[in-house]
Amino acid sequence: MKIGSISEELTSEKRISLTPELSKKYLDLDIEIFINKNYGIHLGFYDNDYKEKGVQILEDVNEVINNSNSLLQVNLPHTNYITKLKENTSLIGIFNPYGNKEKINLLLKKKLIFFLWTCCQELQRLNQWMFCLHKLI
Repeated sequence: MKIGSISEELTSEKRISLTPELSKKYLDLDIEIFINKNYGIHLGFYDNDYKEKGVQILEDVNEVINNSNSLLQVNLPHTNYITKLKENTSLIGIFNPYGNKEKINLLLKKKLIFFLWTCCQELQRLNQWMFCLHKLI
């Protein structure tokens, strides 16, 4: 498996999907990881921090997209990058589906596989609520 993550749009999102420490956990599972140059520099994570863990630093976003079969993102990438994703690429992140209807439709048209963490978090809260309710009964 080859996981990539590209820089977020810094005007709207400062978080990143992969820290050097988290990357190491994936690498220990024999998963290749690709990020673009200066991926986490705005948060104090330098390219060398990632390289020391075994992450491959690529020159630009397009190279990351071309080398990855899964992409981890906080938000949906810019439309220009979505159009470059290969069919059956997995896209994993929060994505704000209610505010990104056009981008979600584009993902569907391109036959991409996407997982919305927002939904997973809501299901987890629902499971916790159901467990508490069950305890009360």
